[in-house]
Amino acid sequence: MKLAAVSAAVASALLLGACGGSDGGNLLNPASTPDSSSSAPADTEPSAAPDGPATPDTGSGSSGSSGGAKINVPAPSNGKAYTDPQSGYRMTINKRWVTYTGKDVPKGTEVWMIDAPDGDYRPNLNVTTEDLTGAAVGISMETYLRLSVQNLAKIGFKIVRQTTATSPDGQELGVVEYTGDPSGLTPDRHSLALLSLGQTKAAVVTMAAKEKTFKQHRKAALPYMVTVTALG
Repeated sequence: MKLAAVSAAVASALLLGACGGSDGGNLLNPASTPDSSSSAPADTEPSAAPDGPATPDTGSGSSGSSGGAKINVPAPSNGKAYTDPQSGYRMTINKRWVTYTGKDVPKGTEVWMIDAPDGDYRPNLNVTTEDLTGAAVGISMETYLRLSVQNLAKIGFKIVRQTTATSPDGQELGVVEYTGDPSGLTPDRHSLALLSLGQTKAAVVTMAAKEKTFKQHRKAALPYMVTVTALG
């Protein structure tokens, strides 16, 4: 079975990049991407996605608008607080998700399997963080979102929608929904990414599933995803 975790982690990492230089050079540089062709570990236990009420379409609102429409989702029903080892972000995660820590997971990325395998693909969620330096310190969400979308399109993903939104706790989030898999391993993959910015750190949480189950996994994962907060 192809490793779902890494293929989704690659997509998330594309939203980030080297942010140094007075002119923001290499900002969100997509040139460096890990290999996504490894196999999943045989001893990884499947995890059922959590149940939850219907969630709104996070694509509502105008692209690049300040704050954007509020994402109205219920509080996570089976969650626990999580802070990543590098203290780059905090988020509520589902207790039933299965952590994947294979050597093929990019540094600075955490990966969870959120449901049992769907054929040769396993629905998953990952979070990638990065320090923002130089001209990128204090970058606006509008600019970060625009550069993120440009990078994803350049790599070969098809952008479904992009916007800004407000989390239930009042945080401004970037929202990008996209489809495809430039590696060709899972062409029917559908992904949703939420972007959180601090002054010196960025965090991107990405959920990926096959097209046919994307809506149900978005419904289950979104209450957790909106809690992502970049620290710093």
